[in-house]
Amino acid sequence: MLVCQEYGLLPANSFGFIPGGSCEWPIECFASVQRHARQEDNAEFMFLLDATSAYDTVSHRGISMACKSFAVPTDVESRLLAHVGGHSRVVNTAYGLGEEVTKITLEGGLAQGANSSPTLFIFTTAPAHRYADENLPGYFMPSGHSQPSVSTSQPYRAGLLNYADDDAGLNGREATTKVEVEHILNEINFAAEALTISLAVVGV
Repeated sequence: MLVCQEYGLLPANSFGFIPGGSCEWPIECFASVQRHARQEDNAEFMFLLDATSAYDTVSHRGISMACKSFAVPTDVESRLLAHVGGHSRVVNTAYGLGEEVTKITLEGGLAQGANSSPTLFIFTTAPAHRYADENLPGYFMPSGHSQPSVSTSQPYRAGLLNYADDDAGLNGREATTKVEVEHILNEINFAAEALTISLAVVGV
C-alpha cells in the first residue's frame, strides 16, 4: 500500500486500511459539508454505498484488470493471482434463478481476515473510484486557512469519499430554481451509477 500511495496509484480520497487512512477525516468532511450546505442554504445531495461481502466478490479477473491499468509487471500480477488462487464463489445466471443447473463458479474472492484482503480490494477497486470521482462535480468548501482579506484562497472539493468497502458521494452548490436542484441531483445520480457499474465490472 505504501508503494501504491507513493506512486499515486490510489485516489487521494481513499481511506481505511491504508497508512494514515483513519476514518475520522472522511466522517468530519462528510459532516462539514452537511453543516455548510444548511448554513448557506445550498442544495446538497449525497449517496451512501456499502459493498456487500466485498472481499468475497472481487474477481480475480478484476485484479488482472487493475494490474494492467496500473502497468504492473506480469511477474507481480502472477504472484498476486497465485496468492489468491483457490478462492471461488458460486453465482446464479439470469436464467432460471435459483436452479442448481444454472449455477456457475467464478474465480473470485479473497480470504477473509488475511492481511492482503483489504489491500487487494482497495487496489482492484481504485480505478472505479477514480472514474466515479472524476464524473462527480462535488461540493466546494472554503479552505479556512487563509485570512478573509485574501481572495486567492482555493476552496476544497469534497466529492467521493471511500473507506475500504464503504463509499459516500457528495454533490451540491447554490441553486435558486427547481431545475437547478434537479440538475445537481442528476449529477450525483450519474456518479453513483458510474461507480456501481465500474465496481460490478470487477465483480463487486
